[in-house]
Amino acid sequence: MKPTILVDKSFIQSLSVKEADILKIHFRILITPILVQEMITDIEKYKEDFDGALEQLRRLADKVGGGGQFTVSDARILFQASLEGSKFGTKFEIPVQNPKEVIAKDGSIGLIYGETFEEGLIRKWQKKEVSAKDIEAAKNYLRDFELYYSVNRREELAGEFPNNVQFAHFEELVEFVDSVLLEAKEAPMNVESISKMTSTPSEVVVNAKLQWEKGGKSHFQSLFPYAYYFIRVFIIYSLGLTNGVIPSSKRDNAVHDNQYFLYLPFCHVFCSNDRFHEERFKYFQRPEQMFIWGPDFKQDLAQIALYFSNLTPEQKKDNERRRGSYPPPLPNSISGNLWYQVNGPWIEGRFGNRAVDMSEEENKKWVDYVNELIRNSD
Repeated sequence: MKPTILVDKSFIQSLSVKEADILKIHFRILITPILVQEMITDIEKYKEDFDGALEQLRRLADKVGGGGQFTVSDARILFQASLEGSKFGTKFEIPVQNPKEVIAKDGSIGLIYGETFEEGLIRKWQKKEVSAKDIEAAKNYLRDFELYYSVNRREELAGEFPNNVQFAHFEELVEFVDSVLLEAKEAPMNVESISKMTSTPSEVVVNAKLQWEKGGKSHFQSLFPYAYYFIRVFIIYSLGLTNGVIPSSKRDNAVHDNQYFLYLPFCHVFCSNDRFHEERFKYFQRPEQMFIWGPDFKQDLAQIALYFSNLTPEQKKDNERRRGSYPPPLPNSISGNLWYQVNGPWIEGRFGNRAVDMSEEENKKWVDYVNELIRNSD
């Protein structure tokens, strides 16, 4: 399978069209609500040149859209789903909502997943379709940033918790949170406090607490893995602001940057042009996850694009037939190494794409079959 990659706006913005195309050939982009929010805010930031801002939005949407990507729900929704018993966040998996069961002519049963809200937005933005609702959302995002950007939040938290322990380094803070604040006995207090900020229904919190107590008050993480992860990210960020080990200026933009970590459990790789992400990734990652510095990865994608540009059409077809989405065998390739880490070495006959040899008639047959399944799901 293609490795799934979590990306921030700064990285996507840095890519050329060819580099973005190569990214989509070899990886599945994880579309997150924070990425979509950062994309649409440009409409309001640069409203004096609306046409230019709209074109910029289209370019960004083209770079991440077009099919093959994954989307994930807002972290607050995932927090609630975790408290309700959904077990995700401990290994690579994309939590999805509301699949529709369909039955094919041969009697086989499958699931169809409809277009998500984020996918619909990106599809519209690719056609420069921006609604009044989108523009209002952009205004709201920027307004919320002004209300809750890090300096304001830091001063607010410092007032609420004047006797907080002080830390010289981010690592010390993380060790304190893991060893003291996230002990099992603190679980109900953390859930009740954070659920108010996430608008989680009170009955969900009460039921989760009952489950925890029935389980003998075992470690909260084993019962509600993603909720535990969400709480951990939230507490580390809040204490980091209070103590000054997380930057709090508008220029640093930590209030947005930190939100990407809420979606880290759902990818193989995180790629960013932001030092905030690079420096703090190791404190939130699972052992098998990888961070790639954006400028290095951009260069790797450019090298792959150059490699394919020098192939004849027949050579490109043969490459797809034999290697499928597996990156070409370039020395020291970041993409090749990521694929190796996730899927193992390329083996003849294992990763190829046999569909390249399908006739037009065979291809039409499969398209008709898939369209019929989609119609049956409506």
